[in-house]
Amino acid sequence: QHQPSVIDLSKKARQKLRSRRYAEARSLFAQGLEREPENPYLLSGMGDACREIGDFDEAERCYCNLLDIDPKNLFALRGLGDIYKKQNRHQEAVQLWDRYLVLRPQDKFVMTRIADSCKILAQFERAEQVYRQILQYSPGDRFALTGLADLQHRLGKDAEAIDTYEKVLKFDENELHILTIVGKLCWRISDFERAEGYFRRALQVDPKNPYALYGLG
Repeated sequence: QHQPSVIDLSKKARQKLRSRRYAEARSLFAQGLEREPENPYLLSGMGDACREIGDFDEAERCYCNLLDIDPKNLFALRGLGDIYKKQNRHQEAVQLWDRYLVLRPQDKFVMTRIADSCKILAQFERAEQVYRQILQYSPGDRFALTGLADLQHRLGKDAEAIDTYEKVLKFDENELHILTIVGKLCWRISDFERAEGYFRRALQVDPKNPYALYGLG
């Protein structure tokens, strides 16, 4: 019986990966890797498939092998960083993403990941710096705005947090969670009229919302 070539296996596996049939993709990548264990396309695809399935050990092994062969492989740097983030290994994740950004400096998705992880690591200065960097060339980026607002909230910069959360509300003015947070922050800085406005807006979305009822009360 004619054996499919490694290139054919790789193409077929990529199609399965794109259509989110991860177990089938993994099986095809594995067949290819039996014949070419150092093929970078197969290693990167296998890493992605295993990551999606949740087999982080195997995904890590593939990405690490790939980085041994090609230390500048963007897929491996980003993918391995994502695995470390899921495993709460944020410091290691940030180191990999920093290497990634040297090669692709303005990838705002990876920059957001870095800022989010720095926030978890209590590296607040770096987190804020990265969020602001993203907003410099993508002023309306929702993830960066939300991350920055959350950081300002956590650091007790109430007035700044209100301003940033209000920019987030432009994406969805009925986002309940944010309406109640902004109401609470306005109350904290004694802007009671504005606080009342936010709590009432929250109650229009959800008339039984306990945070808005409590705040208004």
